[in-house]
Amino acid sequence: MGTPNATVSNRFAVDPDGVAVSDFDANSKQYEFLSESMMMRQTHVDSLGIRGTRSRPKEHVREGLQEVGGSVSFCLNPVELDFWLPRILGANENADSFALAETIPEFGVLFDRGAERFVYSGCKVARAVFAGSPGQLITCTLDLIGKATSGGVSTSWPGAIPAIDTGQPYVFSDLTFALSADASADEMLGFRLTIDNFVQRRFANNVNAVEVYASDRLITFDVDTPFTADEIDLYGQSVSGAGGTMTWTNGGQSTLFTFANLKVPNEDPITGSRGGEMTGTLRMVAYMSGTNRELVVTHDSTA
Repeated sequence: MGTPNATVSNRFAVDPDGVAVSDFDANSKQYEFLSESMMMRQTHVDSLGIRGTRSRPKEHVREGLQEVGGSVSFCLNPVELDFWLPRILGANENADSFALAETIPEFGVLFDRGAERFVYSGCKVARAVFAGSPGQLITCTLDLIGKATSGGVSTSWPGAIPAIDTGQPYVFSDLTFALSADASADEMLGFRLTIDNFVQRRFANNVNAVEVYASDRLITFDVDTPFTADEIDLYGQSVSGAGGTMTWTNGGQSTLFTFANLKVPNEDPITGSRGGEMTGTLRMVAYMSGTNRELVVTHDSTA
């Protein structure tokens, strides 16, 4: 009987060119994480022919496609965001500015799961979800789609394991926001920012995906607010939309999300039950306005 494999000993690392365990060393990036579901799922295909019986012969089964994907969740600090923002948005940093691009870069990830190590190569960020609520750390969940795996190996790390950055993650109270539709509304009860790159796989004459590519983009920004005289102008907005910002600040470190145009399909607040406070939810979609992209992130990771 083996010794229990405690999950607290697991590790998560990223390398721009990682395709095998030997590629992950002190020059890679390691992150503290909350949970993950990254895996390779293989399908089997069989003939399903008519042969005078309901039984299926074992000889007519072949390996089908291998789909690589899953998610990883963490509480990112500003230094770690420097690495992830280009992989979410597409463009490299330019003087603390991170812009959207038509393509997104790929990378390899390593999950050290104790008994064995699993590497997934050719990964891209299919979807990034940032979320926060009062009294809690701001979280980030990344949905990843990759090409192939060299996982399930007992090979150890090739050298020094990269250190995890020890900076402070953002907490919900670090947040401020402003919506041009109602300048007096400045209280937020929770948010969920989703950047969806619509990543797809292309399979050819290979069991692994030969290409992983972004086919579209949708950015949504859901905000829970009080429903008072300060917020009523946020409800029943014109379809023309308006701009907005969300800022996280901790000392000298800050992250500013600037939305060129946020459109809000009308949704009336309701009375759920007796007692408590009336609240509402704005379910906004970000759009490009003129030459201004739907989202630009200005990020200063220097403490």
